Amino acid sequence: NSNFTVAAQAGDAYINTGELTIAAGTYNVGTASTNGFFYYAGSTISISGGNMNIAANLYPMASGTITYTQTGGTLTVCTVGLTAAQPAFHMTTGSTFNMSAGSIVCRLANTGASKYDFDNSAGTRTITGGTLQLGDASSGTAKTFIITGYIPNLLVTNTSGNHTARWYNFGTENQVLYTTVLQNNTSLDANTNSSAATYVGDVTIGTGATFLAGTNTQTVTGNWANNGTLTPSTGTVTFNGTGTQTITRTIAGGEMFYNLTTSTSGPLTLESSSDVIVENTLDMQAGSYNLN
Repeated sequence: NSNFTVAAQAGDAYINTGELTIAAGTYNVGTASTNGFFYYAGSTISISGGNMNIAANLYPMASGTITYTQTGGTLTVCTVGLTAAQPAFHMTTGSTFNMSAGSIVCRLANTGASKYDFDNSAGTRTITGGTLQLGDASSGTAKTFIITGYIPNLLVTNTSGNHTARWYNFGTENQVLYTTVLQNNTSLDANTNSSAATYVGDVTIGTGATFLAGTNTQTVTGNWANNGTLTPSTGTVTFNGTGTQTITRTIAGGEMFYNLTTSTSGPLTLESSSDVIVENTLDMQAGSYNLN
């Protein structure tokens, strides 16, 4: 029933080896920054429509595992706040994560010690669509959201403030994203907690936005469009798609990489007037360049 709303209660919600299905309407959980939705091993959440709003976080009990499937609708976490040393959205390594559409929204950033906001470490994953959205119209001033793991299409918004996405570096874990969009004047920080990342899709850096590339390797399998600023540090950007990839730089001065590696099967094409500057090492492993 799209007109039905479950009102938030002053407490937590739990699921214990059962299934929560949301197809329409709105389900609100908690009224305080300590109120979350917690799952035990064997639980299932399925969201195909409607809205689920959690005051604090979606988090496992006793290292529980879950099957999370989203084919539509919107899950919004941290609507009131969070001050815990745990993320607002957490899939454990033994969990299964399936996403083809819909949105997971982090509204407010975790302000606790050792804080981070999104961790999808699910060992079994099928990601064909859907969006992780950082910030919305109710987020207020600029926030820094710390994320890690396997991420659907990433959208860093500027709706209420110029927000920042920052990696949480576990040391060995590789960040994997799909299409990545930094709206105007937002940021993606792969430098502060520098770790490798793979972008399985296009990367678009909006006007005034900043991509801090860090000291590790950022691998891109789609197109690269920069209308803002790339801060290369001492890291490597690798293009290794299976077809033609393009680099588009609309601002004068050229796109500056520190290390640039190409292992793409198709040509890496520079759009007209898009100069590329490599400060340190150009490593041509496969494919070709179309300087246009």
